[in-house]
Amino acid sequence: MLPAQVFTPKADFVVSRLRQAGWISGHRFEPGRGYVLKWEGRGRQKAAMFQELIKRYRLEDGKRALKFWSRNLDLDPLENELPTLLEHDFWRMCLEELGIRRDEESLASLTQTIAVWEPQFWPPGV
Repeated sequence: MLPAQVFTPKADFVVSRLRQAGWISGHRFEPGRGYVLKWEGRGRQKAAMFQELIKRYRLEDGKRALKFWSRNLDLDPLENELPTLLEHDFWRMCLEELGIRRDEESLASLTQTIAVWEPQFWPPGV
């Protein structure tokens, strides 16, 4: 589920990319809840792993996400953890699969949308 308050034209762009990549097979809007996405298994798995990277490295900011993509992440002095090569490769693979451009606005739209995503099962018969 994506809360309604985060759904903007930018978030709608992200949802269309998720659908084109086959991560979701449908979505609908529920008043008071927001958009409910019908996730495919591989999309749900990738989104959960992607969300973990976003939270771990605080990538909701488009500038920071762009630096992460370039693997030149400026970490705070208290942080001593750099992304692993596997994390970096997974990040790039997902963005390429989704067709997300390498610009701050597109990256911020994706990371902010995935950051608030809550996995749910699609109700039967819908």
